[in-house]
Amino acid sequence: MISPQELEGLKFMYESMKRLTAAVLIYAVVLFIVLTSGLAPGIGIPAIISFVLFISGASEFNKAFRILELYHGIFRLGKVVAILLFIPLVNILGVILFGVLLTSLGRNYRNGLMSLGGILTAVPFTLPLGVIISLIALKRTWENPNLHLGSAQAVNYNWGGSAPDTSPQNGRVVQVGVGRIKGGQANFRLYAYQEVYIKDVILEGYPSHTTSVMPSHLVPGSNEVSVYLSPEPMLPVNTMHKLVVILSDNSVVNVKVENRVQ
Repeated sequence: MISPQELEGLKFMYESMKRLTAAVLIYAVVLFIVLTSGLAPGIGIPAIISFVLFISGASEFNKAFRILELYHGIFRLGKVVAILLFIPLVNILGVILFGVLLTSLGRNYRNGLMSLGGILTAVPFTLPLGVIISLIALKRTWENPNLHLGSAQAVNYNWGGSAPDTSPQNGRVVQVGVGRIKGGQANFRLYAYQEVYIKDVILEGYPSHTTSVMPSHLVPGSNEVSVYLSPEPMLPVNTMHKLVVILSDNSVVNVKVENRVQ
């Protein structure tokens, strides 16, 4: 079953593709009108709309890559793809790489429609058709995740551990979204299907120990958790780390936190 944060990444991907496609179409129409009729007045509002859609789409694009790279190693190329897509003359290379990412995503989910969309997106002459098919496949996947195999069954996290089972029948607690860590404090959100307590939290790869967990009692539903560590770990900026959360039933939840500079 696909985890909640992975679904969030797929939704960001869908929204970004939809907005960027709309921005490009509006821009193309405006450019066509200007070149064919020379009517520059009156195109200001469509141009502004296109620009706003482009910026918001680029923002969603970045969010999608940041989440999906936690589940699919190939999405580490996301930053390169994002840069190439928005640079004239070389953006065709970005489009090809993006098609490769979509194809890989389709294989991971055993989603033939998404793989087909990725292949067509990577070919310049079939790009429009590929984008349409990819949008349909992405929407179907995040709206109906049970129709496909998620990374909880097929893909490991970048740090090498298995993704936690997010099914209410098989797991008590799952992480929602990506947490933050700064200095000696980590903040993240956990969704509990049953009442449970946090026994300990370990920052993997660092000698810091937990001095306080608030709250340590997780109630059914969403829980905002803050963990305080000592000594303060010296973490490189813009890096992802793993917290091992040990619960009262001795089960473990792997929590992703990012040391990101605003």
